[in-house]
Amino acid sequence: MHDFDKAVEGALLIRKVYAYVTKGDHLLVFTQNSLHAGIQVPKGTVESGEEVIDAAVRECIEETGIQSLPPPVFLAQDKWQRADGQTEERFFYHFSCPNLPDRWSHSPSGGGAETGLVFHFQWIGFDRAPLVTGHGDFVCLLQRLV
Repeated sequence: MHDFDKAVEGALLIRKVYAYVTKGDHLLVFTQNSLHAGIQVPKGTVESGEEVIDAAVRECIEETGIQSLPPPVFLAQDKWQRADGQTEERFFYHFSCPNLPDRWSHSPSGGGAETGLVFHFQWIGFDRAPLVTGHGDFVCLLQRLV
């Protein structure tokens, strides 16, 4: 077990950050060039010794290619059990980015399982966010921010 992982009731707890990037009342989402990955928001794992808020910024930059981000706003935190039985401690952050293009593609720079992937970004309305399981759990909180 790594020092950044915690045990919860005998199971490994993985810390994850989710980045809700918005442009007005639209949420930034992406698809990728792999089968059955679905529509997602930027997210990733908190690294050993890393502050959660710093992980949110790092993951957002690595996955989107956006180099200049506003300070993130904390939205929510929870514990969530994945279909494989592992438990995640999830942290959701909001980034308001009104001046980004309508669409773009980016090869994530984080390495690992994302090597060779291309993410294709676009904006969708908050109410039309058919995201993969777990990604859209706190989109409803964005309504009060715009």
